[in-house]
Amino acid sequence: MEFRTIVVAGASRGIGLAVAEHLQPRTKRLVTVSRTQAPVGEWIAADLSELNGVEKVTHTIGSDRLDALLLYMGKPGKPMHLPVNIALKTVLMQISPG
Repeated sequence: MEFRTIVVAGASRGIGLAVAEHLQPRTKRLVTVSRTQAPVGEWIAADLSELNGVEKVTHTIGSDRLDALLLYMGKPGKPMHLPVNIALKTVLMQISPG
């Protein structure tokens, strides 16, 4: 199965990086989001716990339909902002490290 566009947040290391590496050959457009450079995909330097980071990612994705938005990031106690128009178009899986 090949996907069109998948966004993996927290893809610079750990589980996020492993998932991004696994998905890269299975998707036409793999967008990786992290504060530090991700070694795979189309990397966007952004912090999704900040609204300007969400806006940057939303602008970069444009009108592409997302097949999945996978979140392998977060800081305990710090809220994450997701615009409703993106959240409703995606399969949302959030794993926050404890």
